[in-house]
Amino acid sequence: MMSKFNRIGVFLVGLIFLAPNLRGQSTGEAAYEAQNYDEAIANWESVLEKYPDLKALHYNIGNAQYEKQAYEKAREHYEQALRSQEINERADSYYNLGNAYLAENQAQKAIEMYKNALKLRPDDPDAKANLEMLLNMPPPPPQSQNQQGQDQQENEQQEEQQQQSNAEDKQNEDQQQNDSQAEQNQDEQEQQQEQAGADERESEEQPPQPQDATQPQESDLTEDQQLAAQQLLNALRDREIENMKEMIRQQTKGPRLEKDW
Repeated sequence: MMSKFNRIGVFLVGLIFLAPNLRGQSTGEAAYEAQNYDEAIANWESVLEKYPDLKALHYNIGNAQYEKQAYEKAREHYEQALRSQEINERADSYYNLGNAYLAENQAQKAIEMYKNALKLRPDDPDAKANLEMLLNMPPPPPQSQNQQGQDQQENEQQEEQQQQSNAEDKQNEDQQQNDSQAEQNQDEQEQQQEQAGADERESEEQPPQPQDATQPQESDLTEDQQLAAQQLLNALRDREIENMKEMIRQQTKGPRLEKDW
């Protein structure tokens, strides 16, 4: 016969010696019995703030969390309760740890916790019953071919959906990059057009510059004609030089002196 998985009850920690200071402990017990689990947790946590060494109160909070089906939080407090120096308190914490693991279908963890409880308290009938039940539990039946095929089909559909989602994300990302690039190109083109218009207006506003006389002009003569013209210029230059020399000689030649007889 299967045992009841969770022991309902709370530890009355030091109530005789610390009754004036543990009013929250008593109030928490009353709230727990009335199934007001949140109120019970709040009262016990307020006591723990004043007396953090009362590890057994973690067991009580764990039970309240268990009743709320908050199994992970329940396990956290049961593990805190394992620090208690009392063997029975640690055995109860191991037992309810097994129940919390079993509630989440973690059978191997539950088996380990029940074994730990029996090491501390070998005559615990509930821990024995739960452990035997789990050890004698038949393995789950193998999946049929239809079930396997259905699972494979679901996995393939999920993988296909994931690939499609990734492809859509990639396409959206590429589209965003293309839009951004096109917008950047348009901005650059508009800036170039504005600059060209400004240059054109500036050119229209400036007066025409006089042509530099010393700037060489493009010639429309052929190469032979240019050579002949250059030779003519050279001959004229040489002739002009000779004329200048003759003029200088005439100027420097003194006047002829005639005899005055």
